[in-house]
Amino acid sequence: MAGGPALGSGGRYLDVVAGEWRDGDVRILDRRIVEVGPHLGPSPGVETLVASGCYVLPGLIDCHVHVTAVTADLTALPGLSPTHVAFGTARPMAAMLRRGFTTVRDVGGADYGIHEAQREGLVSGPKVFFGGKALSQTGAHGDTRSQGQVADEYHPTRPGLGRVADGVTAVRAAARDELRKGAHHVKIMASGGVASPTGSTRRSTPSQRSRRSSRRQRRRTAT
Repeated sequence: MAGGPALGSGGRYLDVVAGEWRDGDVRILDRRIVEVGPHLGPSPGVETLVASGCYVLPGLIDCHVHVTAVTADLTALPGLSPTHVAFGTARPMAAMLRRGFTTVRDVGGADYGIHEAQREGLVSGPKVFFGGKALSQTGAHGDTRSQGQVADEYHPTRPGLGRVADGVTAVRAAARDELRKGAHHVKIMASGGVASPTGSTRRSTPSQRSRRSSRRQRRRTAT
């Protein structure tokens, strides 16, 4: 279809007014559903997609994903090869698309490389809006160090969901850096989480001043 006009023939669609599933055709123009109903019929030069036995619906949007989480052990991500993780994203992204998700918002881990690879057709999957590395205070959800690990060996190409930034100055610099690399949004991990090696969900959160600093950098970039 590649953005051109198309007709989904014989599929089942949801009539949201009546609250009923109906069988019929779906006309698509410029990647948008413009008409639904029975027996619409194809037009010359319009691609016809046989949808008999299928449910037809607009693309779904998932607002919280981590496409680079190729393992459930998130603390192991920084130790994996960036190449392995990059190739590993192909499997969950393809699965998302098969489930009907055509757009996702990645809130920690994905970067401009994943975004551009999908856009260029190098990987099959939904469109990815990414936040780069999430900003985390020491000991919070994005700090994957164990209790016995002291150094935080952050590097832009190292896999992982977050980066540590403590205080207003560090948060401002980290937010600017992620936005510089094309991030569509900035994610702040303000406390520990269930997958945090040392952070508790009751751990104190970054100051209001630090969070305001991050929001200001996002607004400045948007304008």
